[in-house]
Amino acid sequence: MNKNVLLNIRSDYNGEETLNILCDGKFSEKNGGFEISWDGSEVMGENGEKNVVEIYGENTFVFRLGDGGDLILENGKTCAVSELDADTMKSIPVQFFITEFKNELSSLGGKVTLGYSISNPYTGSVRKRLEISVM
Repeated sequence: MNKNVLLNIRSDYNGEETLNILCDGKFSEKNGGFEISWDGSEVMGENGEKNVVEIYGENTFVFRLGDGGDLILENGKTCAVSELDADTMKSIPVQFFITEFKNELSSLGGKVTLGYSISNPYTGSVRKRLEISVM
């Protein structure tokens, strides 16, 4: 069952906080894990896009941001995807690797933290961290 909740979404990029926002969202238990969803806003740079995060134990984190498809991150595994470079229209290989995964969610809410690195041959590696608190 989906519950209406208040979310605190915090994000940082290479150690610098880039987002700290409160927004309305939905929270539910689903398929042995949890699902958190919210509508993107202009402040987040995602105006009108529905964002969904699924968390399964301490192992798997699934992003579904807008219409971009699913990005499935698993602890201890590298996830390789391709992105299209808008300037050259060539495919760029991108790798994601979890560096931190802490699931403190229960049926009452809680917090999930995901740290990950993103690398590609053109920009090198960056570190990102996402923390979502369900209240």
